[in-house]
This record gives sequence, structure tokens and C-alpha cells, in this order.
Amino acid sequence: MKWSSGGNGVWLLSECKRACRLLAAPDLDQSGTAEALLVVDAGASAQFFEALELYPSVAGPVELGVGPPGADGFPHDQPATFEWGGSVTHQGNMTCGPLEGPSPQPSGTSKVVASSAVLSHDGSTWTINETSLSFSYDYNRDVSKLVKGRRIADAFVPLGSDTLTLNVGDPRVQQFLAGNEICGARVSG
Repeated sequence: MKWSSGGNGVWLLSECKRACRLLAAPDLDQSGTAEALLVVDAGASAQFFEALELYPSVAGPVELGVGPPGADGFPHDQPATFEWGGSVTHQGNMTCGPLEGPSPQPSGTSKVVASSAVLSHDGSTWTINETSLSFSYDYNRDVSKLVKGRRIADAFVPLGSDTLTLNVGDPRVQQFLAGNEICGARVSG
């Protein structure tokens, strides 16, 4: 890894299972610094990625994990793992936006939504499960916490889940299908 400041480093990525490559580098919290989305596993058509904060220091990357209380598919004190892509019958996606609620919202806080869309057996409807998480990364936070020998910082805090069913022709279906970018950043190869 090389930074524009001239700093560089090399780290083993123990997160990687059957895959290990950069998927995209969006600025999840609109702080001006991109987070790295690293593919750590892959199936026949879907990829699974984790978010990393990369520091220009010898400390190495910090995995961005799930804060309490956790959520279905997003256990507390574990790296947040998201699904991307899929097949004609199943799609995983991640979208980002501003955190909703009374103003003013904390600076550097955004909303990340993980969605999983499954086509019905008869091909007429999509069932979409969404998990909303607030994302905020405090650069002054203690990143020395080790979980199973890995540095994990609580950055994703579950806000809730929702399930909806949409007809195949509904134009809203497209927002739940993986495209060529994640949260404004182009997906690599």
C-alpha cells in the first residue's frame, strides 16, 4: 500500500478466505477519506466484502465492525460482511445516504443499507430484506482492541431491518440490484 503522502506498508490480510481483492473505495461517511471494500470470499456469482480503514502507519488496516447490539447477519464485535452481486434470482447490494432524523446529525455519520433481493419461484416478485446501519468512524478512537487477534473497530451500528415484496416490473427493484458502483465509487473489475 502506498499513500500520496509517501507513506507505505505491507500487511497480511487474514480476512481473506477464497478471494482477496479491492472491490471499491467509497467514502462511506463523507469524511473526505475513502474506506477500502475488500472482497474476502466469493461464491458462484456473489462476492462478500468487508470495509477497512487504511492508515498511513505501521499499525496496518483496521477492520470496520458491528457495534452493539448487532443484527441478523451482522453480529456484534465482528467485521461487517456485506454481499455484492449474485445471479438472476438473487442479488446483494449496499447503498449509502444521509442519516435520517432530527437535525443536526453528527458530522461524518451516514446510513448504509445492506439489501438482499430474492426472486420468487414463479418469477413474479422480488422479496427484499434490508438492514440499515449508521456508519461513523472516529479517527481518535482506540483502534488497539483485538478480537481474535485482529484489530476491529465498531463503526456500523444497526438501526433496523425491513422486508418488502415488489412485482418484477416495479422500477424500484433496480435500486436493490448490484450495479457498477457502491456508494458512489466505481466497482473494480
